[in-house]
Amino acid sequence: MPQPVFLLALFTLPTMAGFAQPPSFDSWAETHDLMGYAISLGLEDGNSATVVGGWRDLERQLPVEPHTVFRVASISKAVTSLGFFHLWMQGQIGLDDDINTWLDLEEELVHPSFPDVAITPRMLLTHTSGLRDGTGYGAWLGDTYASADGASIPSLAGLLHPSGAWHTSDMWGTEPGTYFAYANVNFGALATVMEAVTGARFDVWMKATIFDAMGIDASFNVLDLDNIDDVAVLYRNLGGWVAQADNYGGVPPEAPNLDGYVPGTNGARFAPQGGLRCSAEDLLALVSQWALRSDGSSPASLFPAPVVAELRTPQWAWNGANGSTYGGLFEAWAHGLHLDAYPSEHLPFSTTDGSMWGHPGEAYGLISGAYHVVTDEGCRFRFSYLINGVGTGTVLGEDGWYTVENDLHNVLGQWAHSACATANVNPVNPHASPSELPTFELSRGMPLPDALAAAAPFTWIDLGGRSLQAVEGTRVPALPAGVYVLLGEGGARASVRIVN
Repeated sequence: MPQPVFLLALFTLPTMAGFAQPPSFDSWAETHDLMGYAISLGLEDGNSATVVGGWRDLERQLPVEPHTVFRVASISKAVTSLGFFHLWMQGQIGLDDDINTWLDLEEELVHPSFPDVAITPRMLLTHTSGLRDGTGYGAWLGDTYASADGASIPSLAGLLHPSGAWHTSDMWGTEPGTYFAYANVNFGALATVMEAVTGARFDVWMKATIFDAMGIDASFNVLDLDNIDDVAVLYRNLGGWVAQADNYGGVPPEAPNLDGYVPGTNGARFAPQGGLRCSAEDLLALVSQWALRSDGSSPASLFPAPVVAELRTPQWAWNGANGSTYGGLFEAWAHGLHLDAYPSEHLPFSTTDGSMWGHPGEAYGLISGAYHVVTDEGCRFRFSYLINGVGTGTVLGEDGWYTVENDLHNVLGQWAHSACATANVNPVNPHASPSELPTFELSRGMPLPDALAAAAPFTWIDLGGRSLQAVEGTRVPALPAGVYVLLGEGGARASVRIVN
């Protein structure tokens, strides 16, 4: 089989004065003998660039291009979280609801050893539900994908309930809510809950509500993509490059027969855990949906800033005994987002680590990542990367990352140093979550404190995302008792607890 010839193409979108140009990735790509890659990078707002190299299809000698679409692996989980938070924002489901409130399966889903502890969406998003990818998971998922028609797709209960045909005792571990254990099955469960809420197939609903709304060519169904020739083949080096997935040869696969499928029975059929196809450019746009600016506002087009802040708020942190860190990679988690340090050795302008929110991915030889980074010096940037084969092997490096990623983070940090200096970024004191905003306890009809009244008007948004009300005056509106974030010009300004 022919070996890849290294190619490099640089595309900057848009080309703007004062925006630092991306670095050369030649040395990095050659060091790791990459089959192909696409990297998008940009500051928190606006300016972005995409760098590509190598092949998307070695056999047909098709290079990676900016619009090349990859199967992005577990970054899919972060994107699934965006879909859930859209439902949460609309008040259609709560983070702490019992999922059985929504599911109508033949058996309720509860931990067999802790049947009185409700499984909630928050637990599924944060890998703390007690679910594991047990020995029954692979066979169940294989049968899910191989079903002859929609009516034959096995139910989620068939895997997770002790009476199910695919159930194994190792599908459940610790008590729900007490321990972090990264798994795929919980996002299959989350997608099933989302289907039960919306009444629609997960892939169809995500395309209409998230991807079409953003105007991007992404989907959990490869047949939705604009051009099958844009899809990258995924490779492993097994003594030579061997295609592992998405080797379509320019011919769309046959459409599956999904007749008879009932939404809300097995959303894992549509691969919320790892089956999203998306380009690096469009992944960078998705990263913006969970980015938060230093002033508490957000570049997100799908959500107001307080919803983004809640999405990013840490839910679990490793204390040495309350979770499995996946080789040291996972030590903190938000709602579907991995929280990690951006090591200072990769940030030439900083003596302290940065912070980043996003998700890594690995499957079929692909290595991927998509993150928003914040530093103490006020440099805030985004990046996404999709690598469809590492010739030198996926060797573990520092902090649980592969060496190819450690080296890439270093190159990206060098670029961020230049980009933030060019943009004249200044240090700021960010509001990272609603809990860090100034807080007031007030009653309906009371005047707002002078400091708030001077910044009115506000949109009042409750932390469940259920009430959005623009208020022109300077008094507390007639909203139900609870905690609200006041969103004004420039972002979130305060939180108010309405007590009666």
